[in-house]
Amino acid sequence: MVRPIHSTFSFNGSSPKSARVAPMVIALLGVFPWFATLATATEIHLSSLARGDKAIAHELWPAIAWCLEYSRRQTTPAGVIASDSDELEGRLPTGKANLSTSSLYYGGLRSAANLGRSLGFEAEAKTYDQQADAMAKAIENYFGANVEGFKTYRYHEGNDVLRSWICLPLCMGLTERREGTIAALFSPRLWTSDGLASQAGDLAFWDRSTLYGLRGVL
Repeated sequence: MVRPIHSTFSFNGSSPKSARVAPMVIALLGVFPWFATLATATEIHLSSLARGDKAIAHELWPAIAWCLEYSRRQTTPAGVIASDSDELEGRLPTGKANLSTSSLYYGGLRSAANLGRSLGFEAEAKTYDQQADAMAKAIENYFGANVEGFKTYRYHEGNDVLRSWICLPLCMGLTERREGTIAALFSPRLWTSDGLASQAGDLAFWDRSTLYGLRGVL
């Protein structure tokens, strides 16, 4: 069950940018709660890092912390993030916890830690790094698997077919299964004339998978 945090974790209503961010996050939560929250957090803190504007970063910091806290509260007993959807919006099975959501959360924690340190939030940055370390171990323990002969990741519990989103841990800097994952991505099971298939043997195609796959490999 999702524990509401609207009453305990709020944005600064006097800030124009925060006022725009808050309703956007809350609106997205009603559609794809976990994925939308992580995607929003990732977008905000990466944008803040790229802009190099500390004033804007300070203004958006509460939104980042809000999204990460919401996601943390979805942690399962196995240490990964519970989620019943992903970017494909149910077109393919996702189980009760999927590799995409947990990988995005891990990446969000690392980037938030880097941003926090640059803003002088040392305690928060240390906490996010510790949470990221724990999430990296949970991803390996829960999703790490031999799938179709490749030492890579299962997408969700019970998954035994290669999925293109096995590239996401690479994109987030998790390289323990790099060789097997790269071999799987460029195997005939996933690589097609149009790029990466979303799932081996399935006609569903999401071009962003190819972009993420190449990013992770390079």
